[in-house]
Amino acid sequence: MRKTYLDTARIAACFLVIVNHTNSRIFLSAEPSGLWVVSVAYFFLSKIAVPMFLLVSGDLLLGGRESYKKTAVRFLRILGALVLFSLIYYLIGCAEGAQVFGAGDFFLAILKHDITNCFWYLYLYLALMVMLPALQAMAAGFAKRDFVYFCFISIIIIGGVPYLTHYFPALGEIPGLYLPLFSVYIGLMMVGRYFGSVCPPGRRTAAIAAVVFVVCIALNVIGTNFEYKASPSWYLFFDERTSALITIPSICAFILLRYFVKGSER
Repeated sequence: MRKTYLDTARIAACFLVIVNHTNSRIFLSAEPSGLWVVSVAYFFLSKIAVPMFLLVSGDLLLGGRESYKKTAVRFLRILGALVLFSLIYYLIGCAEGAQVFGAGDFFLAILKHDITNCFWYLYLYLALMVMLPALQAMAAGFAKRDFVYFCFISIIIIGGVPYLTHYFPALGEIPGLYLPLFSVYIGLMMVGRYFGSVCPPGRRTAAIAAVVFVVCIALNVIGTNFEYKASPSWYLFFDERTSALITIPSICAFILLRYFVKGSER
């Protein structure tokens, strides 16, 4: 079944990935000003791209129970793409004299995640495919309250810790919570499933999402301005894809797309 709001989300995310890798040149070469504020706001708007892909994946992949064979096919397809295009990057490096070709060195580089950081998402996706059967079983057994609990811990608690330890350094001396069951990336997939199919947002939820989205982008801009005054040489502390002020506006954007894109299923 085709879901138009998911297609819209993917198109928007693809465009924002391009923005993410180009727009920063504007504000990084300038001091705080009107243009700087607009550029930083646009930069943080683009940061919703990666979380959006995970939200879409959650809605698409956590709605049923696939066979292990089908999951393995997904895994091998992405693994093949990773190896093929990593090889292309590696051969270009060899041609430019960056390294001498060696099959062992090539596969070691892939394992070390060193070919190019452009492919980091493929590694994440492969890891998610390994966990997919368990995630599907977990999502199938979740009641609405279970989704809320899991996503609150994954998105708010884990995603909020970096701010606490950054602005209250003494907390860094306290042993952190060990919560291996919870992950921001998996939490985003669960959120995508929840708002996409389990509990589609109504008008009130969409209105709240719109307000929260604007507030989060504004907080990112204000916080970045504060960081600039503290350290003009490097001030992108808020540029972290798993932090709450990135994932929350991403979720809000997903909610708004889910609510406003009509004819969502065909």
